[in-house]
Amino acid sequence: MALLLSLVVALAALSCCSVGSLGCDQHVDHVEMTKNNSELLSKLERTAPSSCLENRRNFRFPSDALNGSQFQKTQAMAILQEMLWQTLKLFSTDHSSAVWNQTLLDPLLCGLSVQLNHLGACLGEKRAEKDPAALGIEGPWLALKKYFMNIRLKVTKEEFSDCDWEVVRVEIGRALSLSKTLQERASMKVGDLGSWLK
Repeated sequence: MALLLSLVVALAALSCCSVGSLGCDQHVDHVEMTKNNSELLSKLERTAPSSCLENRRNFRFPSDALNGSQFQKTQAMAILQEMLWQTLKLFSTDHSSAVWNQTLLDPLLCGLSVQLNHLGACLGEKRAEKDPAALGIEGPWLALKKYFMNIRLKVTKEEFSDCDWEVVRVEIGRALSLSKTLQERASMKVGDLGSWLK
């Protein structure tokens, strides 16, 4: 299954519109991609969020693990990369394809793939530092993975309704909004991300 998902993600990346090679320092382009992805995600709306209030779930966003941490540029980039990867995996599932408008979903997957490729190129220069433990971000990284695992467990259930998917869409919108902030912090030489969730 993991191999199939990797293949689907790779094909999505290859089928994306042609984007020139982005250098690590092209911060403005990356922030713009995050903005575009957030807009595409908002267009996926199928049900008014206000009509889905009783379907809300606490996915336990890891604000405590991330809020009090001090991150340097490479650390912020690694967390951002994990967040984008988890988002791409979530929206690349069969369940997701069956629910969302494919015309809007495909560009979202493409945009996430482009961002991941960009971060991969940036972190590739520091390949030994990609390990969360070596980067000193193992706690926040694991909390982020658990957050997305909780979401994935909910969306793989057969009885998941349109309102449940809407709750997930709004929740992922929060994560994409956070990724924009992470990217802004990742562009700094040394960033203090202690207040980025306030």
